[in-house]
This record gives sequence, structure tokens and C-alpha cells, in this order.
Amino acid sequence: MNTYAVILGQAQVVRSETTSDAVDEDGNVIGATDHGHSHSETVVNYVFNEKGQLTGATGRTVGTSNQRVATSTRVADGHAEDGETVKYKWW
Repeated sequence: MNTYAVILGQAQVVRSETTSDAVDEDGNVIGATDHGHSHSETVVNYVFNEKGQLTGATGRTVGTSNQRVATSTRVADGHAEDGETVKYKWW
């Protein structure tokens, strides 16, 4: 969502808010406790000078994610089979 202000007769974006969510193959938002979850909220504020010129911007992003990581106790030989996650031992 953008917030606009009229600056020297022209509409300018002075604030931008964006929310992003990961979705599954059906387009449903992935829940916060489910593998693959990702959610972020970004806010940017724009600064203009007395001539209406953009002079700066400040912003922040806050996000969460949930990813499961699987490991195997098997020492790998440097190769993994399709779908296999292994723990490598480095000497």
C-alpha cells in the first residue's frame, strides 16, 4: 500500500508498505508453524526537499520463516542420493 502526498503540485509516494507471504502450490499462505513458511513486512518512508526532490529514504523489514533441516548420522562419501540429506565429516 502506498501513501501519497501532493508536493509542489505533484503526487509523490511518501510511504510504502509491503507484506509478502510464501504460498503453497494451491496459492494458500503457508502457516507460521509449517515448513516453508515465510512472512515479511516492509515499510519505507521517503523524504523530499523544498524543491520536491527526493533526498532520502528510510525503511525496515521484519520477517519470520520456518524451515526444517534434516540430517543423517551417516558419514557421506561426498555424494548424496536424490532427496537424501547427509551430514558431512570434514577432516
